[in-house]
Amino acid sequence: MERRIKQEDRIARILRELQVNGVIHINELCRTLHVTPATIRKDLLHLEEAGRLSRVSGGAVAHAVTTRVFGSDCVPRTRNMSLKQCVAKEAAKLIHDRDSLIITSGATPHLTAIYAGQCKNLRILTDSLNIAEDLCRRKDYQVIILGGEVYTRDCFIHGRDAVSQVVRYMADKAIMTMDGVDAKVGLSTLRVEGADTLKSIMARARERIIVADITKFGEESFCHIGDISMIDVLVTNQTDDPVKKEILQQIASAGVTVRFADDTCEDPIPDYE
Repeated sequence: MERRIKQEDRIARILRELQVNGVIHINELCRTLHVTPATIRKDLLHLEEAGRLSRVSGGAVAHAVTTRVFGSDCVPRTRNMSLKQCVAKEAAKLIHDRDSLIITSGATPHLTAIYAGQCKNLRILTDSLNIAEDLCRRKDYQVIILGGEVYTRDCFIHGRDAVSQVVRYMADKAIMTMDGVDAKVGLSTLRVEGADTLKSIMARARERIIVADITKFGEESFCHIGDISMIDVLVTNQTDDPVKKEILQQIASAGVTVRFADDTCEDPIPDYE
């Protein structure tokens, strides 16, 4: 019978594994450390409270992976982060081992990638410097970043070079967000610089998934991307707002699969103002 490993030794091994791979899986830790999932979850909670990692479904990721999502010199602090977190956790369920993905810049796609950390052997194309930096920590991921001009405020790539590069790829899924989502107006964004890239990405994925918190619905932003019929899946929050509920019903009637996140998420992140 294997000797039970003391907590301090488990913690050391968890941190070592996290440093090497950037992600850890509860099932694998149970097997190598000879303890129950409940024990590992307690260890991960302890490390999260100490600021050493961030828990995700099925395991945890290095704490540094999530810091840029929540605000830095490169990425402005984001409103409604707890809503985005819930949407991202639900969207991560759509990602599977060996998927090829296009993940666009934005807090919610970034979080989706983090919460899909239990998936292995992903191939990822992104226009986001931050997402590329985070995901390239994984040895089993192939990460490709678009070439082009850097939009320095939000650290994403845009321009003719980026658009021309997108057409070289075909992904299983595109994970995207929008600043405005409406059944009649369609999809829109504030980012004029990245609009052409988003339109190109729409055409280069077999399944197009929009991740958008409920505040984006019924809004029309500056730059139109396309009709609502261009997407396959929409992931958002539940709502009691009759206007937004009507918009969501219209979107579903247009043939889009609408998935709702849980009303509350484990360890919600406070909104930034």
